[in-house]
Amino acid sequence: MICIMQGDAYEIALTLNDEENHAIVDTDVADVEITLGGIRKTYADGDVLYDDGKWLFPVTQEETMKCLPSISGLQVRVKYALGDVVGATIGNVYVTASASNEVL
Repeated sequence: MICIMQGDAYEIALTLNDEENHAIVDTDVADVEITLGGIRKTYADGDVLYDDGKWLFPVTQEETMKCLPSISGLQVRVKYALGDVVGATIGNVYVTASASNEVL
């Protein structure tokens, strides 16, 4: 389980594999959508990045401040270049409360 605190800001790095356990790379896809709670970002929009075999889901302080302290599912949907769309739950993210509501 991934743990984040309200107000955290960084890139969550994911390695995605298909049902045959082959790595899903940027040339395989038309789009990748990643969601965490109410945060939704896509590769087609340039908000999800791909670098050196990792899919990067950046979250800002403002975005994580809006997350309620709870357990949220981290989900991904891949739209392959050939048109198939496959989704999966990556795991759970535990969001802890911050004592401060200030963006640094």
